[in-house]
Amino acid sequence: MGSRFWILGLGSLLLSSQIPPTPPRIQSASLAPGGQGLRFVPPEELRGIPLAELPYAGYELPHRVDLASHMPPPGHQQQQNSCAAWASAYAVKTYQEKMEQRYTLVSQGKPHWSHIFSPAFVYNQIHQGRDGGATLVDALNLLRERGALSWADMPYLPDNITQLPSEAQLLKARRFRIAYWRQVNVADILEVKSQVQAGYPVMVGMLIDKGFYGLQTGVWEQFNGSPRSGHAVVVVGYDDAKRAFKVMNSWGSQWGEEGFGWVNYRHFRRAAREAYVAKDAWNTPPVAQGLSPEPTEAFGSGAPVAKPAPASPRLNDAVTEEKKLKKDEALVQQAESEVDVSQLERRKAASVSSQGDWLQHAFAGNRLSGTVRFATPFSAPEIVVGFYQRKGRQYLPFQANMKNPRYQLPNGQWAIKAHIAETQEAGVTSYRWEAELPEDLLQALRAGEQVYWQPVFYSDKFGISRPEVFFALLKVDSKAVH
Repeated sequence: MGSRFWILGLGSLLLSSQIPPTPPRIQSASLAPGGQGLRFVPPEELRGIPLAELPYAGYELPHRVDLASHMPPPGHQQQQNSCAAWASAYAVKTYQEKMEQRYTLVSQGKPHWSHIFSPAFVYNQIHQGRDGGATLVDALNLLRERGALSWADMPYLPDNITQLPSEAQLLKARRFRIAYWRQVNVADILEVKSQVQAGYPVMVGMLIDKGFYGLQTGVWEQFNGSPRSGHAVVVVGYDDAKRAFKVMNSWGSQWGEEGFGWVNYRHFRRAAREAYVAKDAWNTPPVAQGLSPEPTEAFGSGAPVAKPAPASPRLNDAVTEEKKLKKDEALVQQAESEVDVSQLERRKAASVSSQGDWLQHAFAGNRLSGTVRFATPFSAPEIVVGFYQRKGRQYLPFQANMKNPRYQLPNGQWAIKAHIAETQEAGVTSYRWEAELPEDLLQALRAGEQVYWQPVFYSDKFGISRPEVFFALLKVDSKAVH
């Protein structure tokens, strides 16, 4: 098996030098520019996928957000039905690593293929033996389980869906995994905008028609009655003046405006069937992984890029290297023995490790407090407490005209950002938190309002975990522990 993968890998490297850095031109905008291939998740399974938390970003969202400058140049899937892999791996995963590693994706008009992730690594493992498309859920599950591989390591070949990654490529890809993914409510325009504003491009499964095929300038605003098919795109921005989302497609730079197009807010609700966001799993330093760090360049403001930390003397120790080698071999065996990712239980794959151990929820005086713990630490941790009203068996956001908008989420819901302290002991990371109730909320309680609260743990503005229950604020002077 190793020799077969070696031959395929060598062939791919030879072919990669022949792949043009820019997609072929589309001669007629009236023809379908490329393949689609999105298979929608059945509604009964979609209902079981956890919803993303609304990012904590203050009450007023900016009127315009655009992440396009941090995305790779729009590529072309051609006639292969791999749009799910293009949206998840090529677009979103490339964006994640670009933001984490702070390197450029294009210099002097030439893409850095070693910084751009290949749709082939994902699609060739999830298409189930034929070019029949795939779901975004299957693509996200693979990115979570196996990671992603750069275009330089495994070039995208539109006429080859049988090439599989070698053992060495599987090992390299595991460094570039996503940590979590969640479903986004496509019917709520504010929620989609909030995710983008927080820095999370939204992968969307849409019904498209001939009007979308031929979109150039302007905004796609309605179906024209032509046959519709499923296609995956990525929402990378929005503009309230246009009343439209900016989407990145995978049909090359000749589609839309240099590969990007606009979809009207109202029509988005008609066309979109499902949507997802993903949180990056932060890498360990390249040297610690036994990889040679690639030279990187500055981006954005031109600030210099931090150099990788020098190798620890322990890494040069023969015993350490032997242990590392055995660990790597075990990872390969695990990857090779995994069942077909497309057959994984989707609900479990979406929610694995998402529930922390929430402890000591308390309301005393005018303060809320508690502790949450996880097996691993998180970057930029935050705890935000949201407040709710109960109506029948449903908990509805508690909304009112609060004097201080810092305590409101974008949908107007009352919320408090807690103070937290992080501790680590015996491999467990605990976050002790405390939040003081604002006077506005205390007045509502004194007036007899029925209010419930629930904390949410965020990492890099991505909602990771919340308790399964709501807690009641019954009296202002209550000292009960709930």
